[in-house]
Amino acid sequence: MSRRLAVLAGIVVSGALFLVARAAWLHASVPDLAGGASEVDVTGGDAAPAVVALAVVAIAASLVTAISSRHVRLVTGPLLALAGIGAGIGATRVLLDPAAHATSAIAEATGVSGSGETVTMTPWPAVALVPAALLVVLGVVVLVAGRRWTRTARFDRAGAPPDAAAVAEDAGIDPRTDPAKAWDALTRGEDPTGRP
Repeated sequence: MSRRLAVLAGIVVSGALFLVARAAWLHASVPDLAGGASEVDVTGGDAAPAVVALAVVAIAASLVTAISSRHVRLVTGPLLALAGIGAGIGATRVLLDPAAHATSAIAEATGVSGSGETVTMTPWPAVALVPAALLVVLGVVVLVAGRRWTRTARFDRAGAPPDAAAVAEDAGIDPRTDPAKAWDALTRGEDPTGRP
């Protein structure tokens, strides 16, 4: 897998996890004093706040992978995998005990908690396991394949701009005495004084 594809996959998968976490994972029906019921939708961010945070971490790690050296990818690869593992654990905990993860959101929405509410689960916690697992796989790919990725030209010494003094000497122009040439040298990213 190329670095560009890995970065793109990381951004897409992390973004998908973030969007899934913003969906309603749980639906609660809370009886009120008038004999009716209040309906409360609990998003993934409310039921498992860590999932949203880990999705943001994974997006950041994907972006850093795009511009980093090989040594930094030794950090971003495991970071992607750990974000996926953490998000998977968060979603699994909601699947195992949905009522416990809806309590705070119900109390915030209705001011009442533990009063016989009925909590049903939507498919979204299970769906969140898919991008979480993909992040784990992607983290391993970045860690293993990242060692073979070459650096881009902007990081290579061979791609550095030529020395200003050498350019000026070749052209027979002294940028220190010609303001226009000095400005042109600055535009090219060169030091017009010729100092190292």
